[in-house]
Amino acid sequence: MTQRDNTTPHSASEYDQVIRQIIPFYDTMQRESVELVKSVKPDVLQWLDTGCGTGHLVEMALPVFPHTQFMLADPSQAMLQEAKKRFKNEPPERVKIISAIGSESLMACRLEVKPQVITAILCHHYLSASGREKAVRSCYEALEEGGLLATLKTLISAHREPTK
Repeated sequence: MTQRDNTTPHSASEYDQVIRQIIPFYDTMQRESVELVKSVKPDVLQWLDTGCGTGHLVEMALPVFPHTQFMLADPSQAMLQEAKKRFKNEPPERVKIISAIGSESLMACRLEVKPQVITAILCHHYLSASGREKAVRSCYEALEEGGLLATLKTLISAHREPTK
């Protein structure tokens, strides 16, 4: 049995290719998250993506938000290493890796600025119900007043016809 390097059952180095096989419409969810921010906070200057994984969401958002500094946090050091590889050519005023920290501990890392946007897409569902509550509360407290907190909890189910 291989040792896990993040909260998913897949290694961080394989995550991007495997996630699309497991979660239908993964790329659509990421794109729609960017579109949500674009419509609600188009002039965002600081955006924190917590549970950033390998940084795919931020990679999609970079060209759409040319004046935004993106901060990335994830509980997995291995995921952050993949994100660092992805953004190796981006200056820190555009993409800054915060630390290996989960959403529920954001207040403990004492961010230099309160972000105007915090995204937590596809990460809180790995937590227990009380863990999700703590994570959302921590994100809310870290957010600038009037800011946007966007979360997504994925539920995959089959359609079931009502019985007669």
